[in-house]
Amino acid sequence: MAHICTAKLNDHQTSLTEVGGARSLKKNLERYITISSDNPLSLYYFKSSVDIKKEQKRQLGKKYLVIHPFSKFRKWYDIYLIFLYASVLITKPLDHGFTRRANYANFAFYGLYTLLTDLLCVVDIVLQFFTGYVENMKTIELGRKAIARKYVYGPNFVCDVISTIPKSVCYYLLPRGYTFKIILGILNIFYLFKIVRLASLLIQIEKISHYFSKRSRNIFLLNTLIILIILVHWLTCLQYGFPRMIRFYFTFTRRSDTWFMRYNLGELPLHIQYVHSFFKSSAYILGVRLTRIYREVLSEEFIMGVLTYFFGKIMMVLVWIVFAVAILNSRCMDTKFMAIINQLDEYMKRKQLPLNLREKIAQCYHFRYRKGFINEDLITGYFSNDIIKDIKIHTCRSLIQMVSLFSTLTTAEVSKVIQYLQPEIFMPNDIIIRSGDLGNSMYFLFSGTVAVYTASGKEICHLQEGAYFGEISLLLKGQSRTATIVAIEMTHVYKMIRKDFDRYLMTNKSVRTKLVQDAKKRLQETTKIEERYKKTVFEQTFQKQSLDEAPK
Repeated sequence: MAHICTAKLNDHQTSLTEVGGARSLKKNLERYITISSDNPLSLYYFKSSVDIKKEQKRQLGKKYLVIHPFSKFRKWYDIYLIFLYASVLITKPLDHGFTRRANYANFAFYGLYTLLTDLLCVVDIVLQFFTGYVENMKTIELGRKAIARKYVYGPNFVCDVISTIPKSVCYYLLPRGYTFKIILGILNIFYLFKIVRLASLLIQIEKISHYFSKRSRNIFLLNTLIILIILVHWLTCLQYGFPRMIRFYFTFTRRSDTWFMRYNLGELPLHIQYVHSFFKSSAYILGVRLTRIYREVLSEEFIMGVLTYFFGKIMMVLVWIVFAVAILNSRCMDTKFMAIINQLDEYMKRKQLPLNLREKIAQCYHFRYRKGFINEDLITGYFSNDIIKDIKIHTCRSLIQMVSLFSTLTTAEVSKVIQYLQPEIFMPNDIIIRSGDLGNSMYFLFSGTVAVYTASGKEICHLQEGAYFGEISLLLKGQSRTATIVAIEMTHVYKMIRKDFDRYLMTNKSVRTKLVQDAKKRLQETTKIEERYKKTVFEQTFQKQSLDEAPK
């Protein structure tokens, strides 16, 4: 049942409600930058709504504006940062390797786009000074000095600043000349520092996976794919950009024997330049030398080739490791199951069990766990009784729908009955009930097929999913089992003992009436078949004896 709060709020809670419902710009802003239960990450660090409200009070008690890392604003800003970081990780190496004044003149849209991303990066730099952070997975730091100190002294601040200087502005403001080229060369080097945001991109994706409850295994594979794509893209851009930067911006010695000058790539469209660089970097990554096509002449080309080959080997190792981890994770349950089976085999060997019994036990384990062992006691050990009850109701949902007896029970009665059903598994030819034994339980057939025999061994019928049996000895005090029930195949049943039977089934009038009617009908049918079978056996025996005694 959904909770509707009718309790009066204290002063602190009232102030928070006023903050959330106020119409002024300042208070609306506070509502979005304070910690919120709408941010899924807040539940990882704060155990209750009371703790969240205390954190809100602590944040609002500050005399300055600070964005909480678990606020509504930060939740959507984290999603936005994924697109921003991905964009700059693509455009910055392109600016380093391929763009020049003509590109910005011919493609005004690209120049405006890169300028816009640089401005957005500047906004992100500013917001970093106003956003709290998690310290040592325990406390939330909201002090401005501590926030600024962590960002400035960390690896991101300097890299963010120097890699955000727009090249397009330099093209329009600085005159051509040697100084201009040196400045552009330095900017090209600065742009390479944006690679540190690759780690930030992966962290943001990991955070977003918590927002949308995605499996960590899929996120791991996605992050690995992103790393490979970004590294290949950067190495592709560096194949063209690094030698060009050395010759055009620093040494000022253009040589016609460089690999990109031999094919006159500078006069070709940008996408053709990129394709050539991609093939060249791919060859180095895979360890293939294309000396007839891309011959190394200059020292910077050799250096770039060695670095690309080195990173290529790292990426190949990374790919194999990821494949191995993915395979192991996908086979994790099978591995655990085989470990249990190995322990079971060792147990049966030490007990010196016969082979037929070993095979029977192994089949029981295979049927029970379906090649996927789980430690159910460990998993459910921390669950409340209500959760365990809901799990049992969901697990037995098919049984409830199949057994006609449960259709007359109320939802509350069904939930009580389900709690006291005990699952059992029987192998083919296992005797579930033996005629003549005293009965203390009845059974509900969940899966499989059982055969019903009279005391004399005459087969009466087969029972399948949704049937129940064993109720006669519970209805009649002191009545022994009237039939023998044998499993024909792997059979899964739920057992209910007499005490729970009397408490939860017999108290319902309609259920009691149906049970008595069915029991009476079954008892009459069993007795009738048993008498007929005994009569037939007697007649056959008497006839045989008469034939044997007849004179020959």
